[in-house]
Amino acid sequence: MRLQGMLSHSFKFHRRHFNLGVCSQKLGDLEAAETLFRRLIALKPNLASAYNNLGTIKQSAGNAEGAIKHYRKAITLAPEFAEAHNNLGTAYKAQGEIENARDAFGTAVNLNPNYIEVFRNFVISKQPALRKDNIESLENLFKVLTTTSNEKSHIYFTLGQVHDEINETDIAFEHFLEGNRLARTNLTYSAETHEHYIYAVMSTFLNSFLAGWDSVGVQGNTPIFVVGLPRSGTTLIEQILATHSSNIANEHLIQLNKVSQGAARTTDKMPFNFRFLGLIKMILPNAKVVHCIRSPEATCVLILKQLFNESQNFAYDLVELGRYYND
Repeated sequence: MRLQGMLSHSFKFHRRHFNLGVCSQKLGDLEAAETLFRRLIALKPNLASAYNNLGTIKQSAGNAEGAIKHYRKAITLAPEFAEAHNNLGTAYKAQGEIENARDAFGTAVNLNPNYIEVFRNFVISKQPALRKDNIESLENLFKVLTTTSNEKSHIYFTLGQVHDEINETDIAFEHFLEGNRLARTNLTYSAETHEHYIYAVMSTFLNSFLAGWDSVGVQGNTPIFVVGLPRSGTTLIEQILATHSSNIANEHLIQLNKVSQGAARTTDKMPFNFRFLGLIKMILPNAKVVHCIRSPEATCVLILKQLFNESQNFAYDLVELGRYYND
């Protein structure tokens, strides 16, 4: 009985660590989440799910190479872990290793053919000429699976992309609209609240207000903030800036002093930092800002075609998307 009690306590302790790590990760505290998962691995070195989550943390921080290392470890411990194979594929894709990504997605599909997100990644990773062969398979998923609105949304977005690539744009647009509609049902967003927020920011951070902070903030001119809506060109601009010998690309300003290593400039591409430019001006008055702007038609259509992994809650309704762009 005592041994059973100890084992029960151990299981609950490990589960608590895991759940805390997941919660910290969802709240955006990647450092705390990583600490918890590493502590858990020290206690249970063969826990594949902890390595998988470490991989997602590294990937969220823009470290695809580090993510691949952890996903591989998870797969070594649990070869039939479909989610880890899928995550490995997304990390390879981020690295531009398309063949490796395709192989990882293919393995994940073989392990769990009813895993909607995996099937979507697998189809999209294929050569465009081959993707149309999967249209019937995608449509059949509606018939054979009792899917949630989130899973159906994945299927509609995939169908939209496949039809779009074979120039069946009317069909594609209908699929994108339905995928967006389903994705929106699971989200909370208020266009009015966002408009009030933007108005409050613009009313507060006037030039007359900011002028008094020029001599208060950090006086270095190292950071370059690249901001803008999704699909507005922020990634391309960051890549261009990063090729300059005096720049070093960096996703997180908090790591600036650790990674800049004397670079004259450090780029920080977090597109939604446009919401905080007033604060940035106060804290770093000499920082440079590159605001990427694309035509509303191009930006909004490209956003409409994208099922985001992160919570871009404004993106799934045409009216709300238009209002967000105008804000």
